[in-house]
Amino acid sequence: MITEQPYNRAIPITKSDTVPLVRIGDPATGTPIQAIYVGGAGTIVLGYLDGSEATLTACLVGVIYPVTAEYVKAATAATLLVGLYRV
Repeated sequence: MITEQPYNRAIPITKSDTVPLVRIGDPATGTPIQAIYVGGAGTIVLGYLDGSEATLTACLVGVIYPVTAEYVKAATAATLLVGLYRV
């Protein structure tokens, strides 16, 4: 059985339509976030490098959502978001 390694790096997420999420290592090619921890319930609007978006509705407090995105958009209602990484 293959099990994934635990997340070993975390950073607070700042919502923005123009400033990409922090990558670990090189800002252009480094490791992107691999999950988002939600501290305050609500929707999360994700922006991807190709310009597409996805909205995760009814995100719950205390849940880790395994997503990789370039932006957490300003329209996001969820709060206290933390980006999680495996490095």
